[in-house]
Amino acid sequence: VELKTEGLRLPETPLLSAVRARLSSPPGRILLDDVEFGVAGGRVRGRANLVLAAGAPPRVDVFFDAKSISVEALDVAMAGGGHFHGGRVNLSANLAMTGATPKQLAASASGNVLLAASDTTLAGGTAASLDRNILMTMLRLLIPKGSADRALAVQCVVLHLPLRRGVASIDRSIAAET
Repeated sequence: VELKTEGLRLPETPLLSAVRARLSSPPGRILLDDVEFGVAGGRVRGRANLVLAAGAPPRVDVFFDAKSISVEALDVAMAGGGHFHGGRVNLSANLAMTGATPKQLAASASGNVLLAASDTTLAGGTAASLDRNILMTMLRLLIPKGSADRALAVQCVVLHLPLRRGVASIDRSIAAET
């Protein structure tokens, strides 16, 4: 099955543009290849592989790379806006998971996730409303004490999460310059 469309709107997500994907099903596998779409001024590319072997739990391999996504546009589309101004984010993941439930998949996840954001401003007075989003909550932890009421310029944030069997070992792999 091949999908090509100029625009796609899914619940609680920003508009996806120039969507392209190909789904195939060779014996014992389901492949999602050549996934590509534009979102929030950037581009996402990826693929997924689901292996279904008799007597074994399903195995899922996922790779995606998101480049130059607008932080402000994502904030507007997903959280109503007003939290961030400007900025770009890159996000890549290469994960392998095994299991029949979301909990099993998460507990078995191995691979790497890398997030890098730059040149954004966290609006003043918004720190209290950040609890609903894990990324925003992590940024709140990085906010210097006493700066919750004024805008905070973020020059660069990098998170590298190496995952092994569902655990992210963080050892000097999160950095922020504000």
